[in-house]
Amino acid sequence: MLTVLSTALIIISSLFAGVLPHSEVASTFHSVEVGYTELSPRGESGGYAVPASGSSGSVPYVLLESKKNSGNWINRNSRNMVDGDSFRLKWYNHSGVDEATCEAVGFNKDNGNRNAGTNIAEPPAGETWRYEINCDTASDFIEITNRSEPPADPSDPGGSDTPASALLEVRKIGDSTWQSGNINIQFGEEVELRWGATNAVSCGKSLGPSDFNVSGTSGTDNTVTEPTSGSASFQVACVNGVGNSSNSNTIVVSATGGTPTLEASDNIVHAGDSIRLDWNTRGNDPATCSISGENGFSLSPLPTPTGDTSSITIEAATTFTLTCAGGSVEETVNIIPVIFES
Repeated sequence: MLTVLSTALIIISSLFAGVLPHSEVASTFHSVEVGYTELSPRGESGGYAVPASGSSGSVPYVLLESKKNSGNWINRNSRNMVDGDSFRLKWYNHSGVDEATCEAVGFNKDNGNRNAGTNIAEPPAGETWRYEINCDTASDFIEITNRSEPPADPSDPGGSDTPASALLEVRKIGDSTWQSGNINIQFGEEVELRWGATNAVSCGKSLGPSDFNVSGTSGTDNTVTEPTSGSASFQVACVNGVGNSSNSNTIVVSATGGTPTLEASDNIVHAGDSIRLDWNTRGNDPATCSISGENGFSLSPLPTPTGDTSSITIEAATTFTLTCAGGSVEETVNIIPVIFES
Protein backbone atom coordinates (compact mmCIF):
# COMPACT_ATOMS: atom_id res chain seq x y z
CA MET A 1 0.00 0.00 0.00
CA LEU A 2 2.83 2.44 0.92
CA THR A 3 4.57 1.66 -2.36
CA VAL A 4 1.40 2.49 -4.34
CA LEU A 5 0.94 5.86 -2.52
CA SER A 6 4.57 6.86 -3.00
CA THR A 7 4.41 6.02 -6.69
CA ALA A 8 1.21 8.10 -7.06
CA LEU A 9 2.78 11.15 -5.39
CA ILE A 10 5.84 10.91 -7.66
CA ILE A 11 3.65 10.77 -10.74
CA ILE A 12 1.53 13.77 -9.65
CA SER A 13 4.63 15.79 -8.83
CA SER A 14 6.17 15.02 -12.21
CA LEU A 15 2.99 16.09 -14.01
CA PHE A 16 2.86 19.49 -12.29
CA ALA A 17 6.61 20.04 -12.68
CA GLY A 18 6.29 19.61 -16.44
CA VAL A 19 3.43 22.08 -16.77
CA LEU A 20 3.92 24.80 -14.12
CA PRO A 21 6.88 26.82 -12.83
CA HIS A 22 8.20 25.82 -9.41
CA SER A 23 6.55 28.76 -7.63
CA GLU A 24 3.17 27.95 -9.13
CA VAL A 25 3.55 24.30 -8.22
CA ALA A 26 4.24 25.28 -4.63
CA SER A 27 1.26 27.63 -4.64
CA THR A 28 -0.97 24.96 -6.10
CA PHE A 29 -0.08 22.46 -3.41
CA HIS A 30 -0.55 25.09 -0.65
CA SER A 31 -4.01 25.88 -1.93
CA VAL A 32 -5.19 22.32 -1.61
CA GLU A 33 -7.31 22.90 1.48
CA VAL A 34 -8.47 19.73 3.18
CA GLY A 35 -8.59 21.03 6.78
CA TYR A 36 -6.11 23.17 8.76
CA THR A 37 -3.79 22.81 11.70
CA GLU A 38 -2.42 26.05 13.31
CA LEU A 39 1.36 26.21 12.97
CA SER A 40 3.81 29.09 13.21
CA PRO A 41 6.94 28.98 11.04
CA ARG A 42 8.78 30.61 14.01
CA GLY A 43 7.33 28.42 16.69
CA GLU A 44 5.26 31.33 18.00
CA SER A 45 1.57 31.59 18.73
CA GLY A 46 -0.63 32.19 15.69
CA GLY A 47 0.93 31.51 12.30
CA TYR A 48 0.12 30.08 8.96
CA ALA A 49 -2.23 27.21 8.15
CA VAL A 50 -1.04 24.03 6.42
CA PRO A 51 -3.04 21.05 5.33
CA ALA A 52 -3.84 18.58 8.09
CA SER A 53 -4.22 14.93 7.28
CA GLY A 54 -7.62 13.42 7.89
CA SER A 55 -9.48 16.76 7.86
CA SER A 56 -11.87 18.24 5.38
CA GLY A 57 -13.12 21.76 4.72
CA SER A 58 -11.44 25.17 5.03
CA VAL A 59 -10.83 27.04 8.33
CA PRO A 60 -10.85 30.85 7.93
CA TYR A 61 -8.21 32.76 9.91
CA VAL A 62 -6.55 36.14 10.25
CA LEU A 63 -3.08 37.06 11.46
CA LEU A 64 -2.03 40.13 13.49
CA GLU A 65 1.68 41.04 13.53
CA SER A 66 3.67 43.67 15.40
CA LYS A 67 6.93 45.47 14.72
CA LYS A 68 8.84 47.15 17.57
CA ASN A 69 11.03 50.09 16.56
CA SER A 70 13.06 48.94 13.51
CA GLY A 71 12.84 45.23 14.32
CA ASN A 72 11.16 42.42 12.41
CA TRP A 73 7.47 41.76 12.02
CA ILE A 74 6.42 39.14 14.58
CA ASN A 75 3.21 37.25 15.18
CA ARG A 76 3.27 36.93 18.96
CA ASN A 77 0.43 37.39 21.40
CA SER A 78 2.62 39.01 24.11
CA ARG A 79 5.20 41.79 23.64
CA ASN A 80 7.17 43.91 26.13
CA MET A 81 8.38 47.49 25.81
CA VAL A 82 9.79 50.42 27.78
CA ASP A 83 9.16 54.13 27.46
CA GLY A 84 10.53 55.34 24.14
CA ASP A 85 9.72 52.17 22.19
CA SER A 86 7.19 52.35 19.36
CA PHE A 87 5.07 49.71 17.65
CA ARG A 88 3.33 49.23 14.31
CA LEU A 89 0.63 46.63 13.68
CA LYS A 90 -0.57 44.97 10.49
CA TRP A 91 -3.04 42.16 9.80
CA TYR A 92 -3.64 39.59 7.11
CA ASN A 93 -6.73 37.83 5.81
CA HIS A 94 -5.12 34.49 5.07
CA SER A 95 -8.17 32.40 4.29
CA GLY A 96 -11.87 32.70 3.80
CA VAL A 97 -12.57 35.73 6.00
CA ASP A 98 -15.15 38.31 5.01
CA GLU A 99 -13.15 41.49 5.65
CA ALA A 100 -16.33 43.54 5.81
CA THR A 101 -17.04 41.84 9.14
CA CYS A 102 -13.62 42.63 10.67
CA GLU A 103 -13.25 45.18 13.43
CA ALA A 104 -10.03 46.36 15.09
CA VAL A 105 -9.56 47.11 18.77
CA GLY A 106 -6.77 49.51 19.75
CA PHE A 107 -5.62 50.44 16.22
CA ASN A 108 -6.95 51.61 12.86
CA LYS A 109 -7.09 48.60 10.57
CA ASP A 110 -7.73 50.76 7.49
CA ASN A 111 -5.02 53.36 8.09
CA GLY A 112 -2.50 53.56 5.24
CA ASN A 113 -0.70 50.75 3.44
CA ARG A 114 -1.47 47.46 5.15
CA ASN A 115 1.97 46.03 4.38
CA ALA A 116 3.68 49.04 5.95
CA GLY A 117 1.59 48.68 9.09
CA THR A 118 -0.21 51.17 11.27
CA ASN A 119 1.22 53.29 14.07
CA ILE A 120 -0.47 52.71 17.41
CA ALA A 121 -0.72 54.41 20.78
CA GLU A 122 1.48 52.42 23.15
CA PRO A 123 0.47 51.71 26.76
CA PRO A 124 1.79 54.02 29.47
CA ALA A 125 4.38 52.83 32.00
CA GLY A 126 3.24 49.95 34.15
CA GLU A 127 0.22 49.03 31.98
CA THR A 128 -0.71 46.30 29.50
CA TRP A 129 -2.91 47.09 26.49
CA ARG A 130 -4.60 44.55 24.21
CA TYR A 131 -4.97 45.03 20.45
CA GLU A 132 -7.36 42.83 18.46
CA ILE A 133 -8.62 42.06 14.98
CA ASN A 134 -12.04 40.41 15.24
CA CYS A 135 -13.94 39.03 12.26
CA ASP A 136 -17.09 36.91 12.13
CA THR A 137 -15.14 33.71 11.52
CA ALA A 138 -11.62 34.44 12.88
CA SER A 139 -9.66 36.68 15.24
CA ASP A 140 -6.17 37.39 16.60
CA PHE A 141 -4.72 39.63 19.31
CA ILE A 142 -1.51 41.10 20.75
CA GLU A 143 -0.95 42.28 24.34
CA ILE A 144 1.81 44.87 24.81
CA THR A 145 3.19 45.55 28.31
CA ASN A 146 5.18 48.67 29.18
CA ARG A 147 7.77 47.55 31.75
CA SER A 148 8.84 51.10 32.67
CA GLU A 149 8.25 52.29 36.22
CA PRO A 150 4.98 54.22 36.34
CA PRO A 151 5.34 57.92 37.20
CA ALA A 152 4.38 59.07 40.65
CA ASP A 153 0.89 60.34 41.22
CA PRO A 154 1.42 64.09 41.72
CA SER A 155 -1.54 64.14 44.11
CA ASP A 156 0.27 61.63 46.33
CA PRO A 157 3.26 63.25 48.04
CA GLY A 158 4.39 59.81 49.07
CA GLY A 159 5.27 59.01 45.50
CA SER A 160 6.77 62.22 44.24
CA ASP A 161 10.40 62.26 43.14
CA THR A 162 10.51 66.07 43.13
CA PRO A 163 13.10 67.19 45.72
CA ALA A 164 11.71 68.26 49.07
CA SER A 165 12.07 71.94 49.96
CA ALA A 166 12.51 72.83 53.64
CA LEU A 167 12.69 76.19 55.43
CA LEU A 168 13.87 76.80 59.00
CA GLU A 169 13.11 80.03 60.89
CA VAL A 170 13.96 81.42 64.33
CA ARG A 171 12.94 84.22 66.66
CA LYS A 172 13.48 85.27 70.25
CA ILE A 173 10.63 84.22 72.47
CA GLY A 174 8.48 87.30 72.89
CA ASP A 175 9.31 88.71 69.46
CA SER A 176 6.70 88.72 66.71
CA THR A 177 8.95 88.39 63.67
CA TRP A 178 10.44 85.16 62.36
CA GLN A 179 13.71 85.19 60.45
CA SER A 180 15.55 82.60 58.37
CA GLY A 181 19.03 84.01 59.04
CA ASN A 182 21.41 83.84 61.97
CA ILE A 183 20.49 85.43 65.29
CA ASN A 184 22.38 86.87 68.27
CA ILE A 185 21.07 86.53 71.81
CA GLN A 186 22.16 87.67 75.23
CA PHE A 187 22.71 85.29 78.09
CA GLY A 188 19.32 84.26 79.43
CA GLU A 189 17.39 85.03 76.27
CA GLU A 190 15.46 82.17 74.72
CA VAL A 191 14.61 81.31 71.12
CA GLU A 192 12.11 79.14 69.30
CA LEU A 193 12.46 77.54 65.90
CA ARG A 194 9.88 76.48 63.34
CA TRP A 195 10.16 74.53 60.09
CA GLY A 196 8.01 73.78 57.10
CA ALA A 197 8.48 71.73 53.93
CA THR A 198 6.85 71.12 50.58
CA ASN A 199 6.82 67.85 48.64
CA ALA A 200 8.05 66.02 51.75
CA VAL A 201 6.78 63.00 53.63
CA SER A 202 8.91 63.46 56.76
CA CYS A 203 11.48 65.77 58.38
CA GLY A 204 14.10 65.33 61.07
CA LYS A 205 16.96 67.16 62.74
CA SER A 206 20.25 67.26 60.89
CA LEU A 207 22.00 69.85 63.12
CA GLY A 208 21.28 71.02 66.64
CA PRO A 209 21.45 70.06 70.33
CA SER A 210 19.94 66.81 71.55
CA ASP A 211 16.73 68.49 72.69
CA PHE A 212 16.01 70.05 69.28
CA ASN A 213 12.97 67.96 68.46
CA VAL A 214 11.88 67.78 64.81
CA SER A 215 9.04 65.58 63.56
CA GLY A 216 6.50 65.89 60.79
CA THR A 217 6.78 68.17 57.79
CA SER A 218 6.06 71.30 59.84
CA GLY A 219 6.23 72.30 63.47
CA THR A 220 7.69 74.52 66.19
CA ASP A 221 10.13 73.80 69.01
CA ASN A 222 10.30 76.37 71.83
CA THR A 223 12.05 74.16 74.37
CA VAL A 224 15.44 73.98 72.71
CA THR A 225 18.52 74.68 74.83
CA GLU A 226 20.19 77.88 73.72
CA PRO A 227 23.95 78.29 73.93
CA THR A 228 25.04 80.24 77.00
CA SER A 229 28.16 81.34 75.14
CA GLY A 230 29.56 80.76 71.71
CA SER A 231 27.12 79.50 69.13
CA ALA A 232 24.98 76.56 68.07
CA SER A 233 23.85 75.56 64.56
CA PHE A 234 20.38 74.30 63.66
CA GLN A 235 19.20 72.56 60.49
CA VAL A 236 16.45 70.17 59.42
CA ALA A 237 16.41 67.57 56.64
CA CYS A 238 13.23 66.52 54.83
CA VAL A 239 12.66 63.43 52.69
CA ASN A 240 10.52 63.26 49.55
CA GLY A 241 8.35 60.40 48.37
CA VAL A 242 11.18 58.33 46.88
CA GLY A 243 13.53 58.68 49.85
CA ASN A 244 15.75 61.54 48.72
CA SER A 245 16.74 63.95 51.47
CA SER A 246 17.12 67.73 51.22
CA ASN A 247 18.54 70.02 53.89
CA SER A 248 17.01 73.29 54.98
CA ASN A 249 18.92 76.49 55.49
CA THR A 250 21.24 76.54 58.51
CA ILE A 251 20.61 78.95 61.38
CA VAL A 252 23.40 79.88 63.78
CA VAL A 253 22.35 81.11 67.22
CA SER A 254 25.22 83.07 68.78
CA ALA A 255 25.14 83.94 72.47
CA THR A 256 26.87 86.90 74.02
CA GLY A 257 27.54 86.73 77.75
CA GLY A 258 25.33 88.86 79.91
CA THR A 259 26.26 91.03 82.87
CA PRO A 260 27.94 88.79 85.47
CA THR A 261 26.84 88.63 89.09
CA LEU A 262 28.90 88.95 92.28
CA GLU A 263 27.61 88.49 95.81
CA ALA A 264 29.37 88.69 99.19
CA SER A 265 28.49 86.26 101.95
CA ASP A 266 28.02 89.27 104.24
CA ASN A 267 27.90 92.94 103.40
CA ILE A 268 28.44 94.34 106.93
CA VAL A 269 31.17 92.88 109.07
CA HIS A 270 33.45 93.83 111.94
CA ALA A 271 36.95 94.79 111.04
CA GLY A 272 39.04 91.63 110.83
CA ASP A 273 36.11 89.39 109.86
CA SER A 274 36.23 87.22 106.74
CA ILE A 275 33.79 86.94 103.85
CA ARG A 276 33.49 84.89 100.65
CA LEU A 277 32.50 86.11 97.20
CA ASP A 278 30.19 84.06 94.93
CA TRP A 279 30.30 84.75 91.19
CA ASN A 280 28.40 83.79 88.00
CA THR A 281 29.86 84.80 84.66
CA ARG A 282 26.41 84.32 82.95
CA GLY A 283 27.64 83.08 79.67
CA ASN A 284 30.94 84.90 79.60
CA ASP A 285 34.08 82.88 79.23
CA PRO A 286 35.50 82.66 82.78
CA ALA A 287 39.02 82.76 81.32
CA THR A 288 38.31 86.36 80.32
CA CYS A 289 36.79 87.38 83.69
CA SER A 290 38.50 88.69 86.83
CA ILE A 291 37.67 89.91 90.35
CA SER A 292 39.59 92.72 92.00
CA GLY A 293 39.22 94.50 95.37
CA GLU A 294 40.27 97.82 96.81
CA ASN A 295 42.09 95.97 99.52
CA GLY A 296 44.43 94.45 96.95
CA PHE A 297 42.47 91.22 96.47
CA SER A 298 42.70 89.79 92.92
CA LEU A 299 41.47 86.63 91.19
CA SER A 300 42.20 86.38 87.47
CA PRO A 301 41.18 84.51 85.48
CA LEU A 302 38.18 82.87 87.11
CA PRO A 303 38.54 79.08 87.17
CA THR A 304 34.88 78.27 86.43
CA PRO A 305 31.71 79.99 85.19
CA THR A 306 30.30 79.86 88.72
CA GLY A 307 32.06 79.52 92.04
CA ASP A 308 33.22 81.25 95.20
CA THR A 309 36.42 82.60 96.58
CA SER A 310 38.32 81.46 99.60
CA SER A 311 38.03 83.55 102.74
CA ILE A 312 38.88 87.20 102.37
CA THR A 313 39.72 89.24 105.48
CA ILE A 314 38.04 92.62 105.62
CA GLU A 315 39.84 95.35 107.55
CA ALA A 316 38.05 98.33 106.02
CA ALA A 317 35.12 99.01 103.75
CA THR A 318 36.00 97.42 100.45
CA THR A 319 34.42 97.36 96.98
CA PHE A 320 35.01 94.32 94.79
CA THR A 321 34.55 94.39 91.00
CA LEU A 322 33.83 91.45 88.69
CA THR A 323 34.70 92.27 85.07
CA CYS A 324 33.78 90.17 82.01
CA ALA A 325 33.29 90.84 78.29
CA GLY A 326 29.55 91.08 78.85
CA GLY A 327 29.88 93.75 81.53
CA SER A 328 31.01 94.36 85.08
CA VAL A 329 29.41 94.43 88.52
CA GLU A 330 30.44 95.72 91.95
CA GLU A 331 29.86 94.41 95.47
CA THR A 332 30.72 96.45 98.60
CA VAL A 333 31.42 95.12 102.08
CA ASN A 334 31.15 97.69 104.88
CA ILE A 335 32.60 97.70 108.37
CA ILE A 336 30.45 97.99 111.48
CA PRO A 337 31.70 101.11 113.22
CA VAL A 338 33.18 100.80 116.69
CA ILE A 339 31.60 103.16 119.21
CA PHE A 340 33.75 104.26 122.16
CA GLU A 341 32.25 105.76 125.25
CA SER A 342 33.94 108.87 126.58
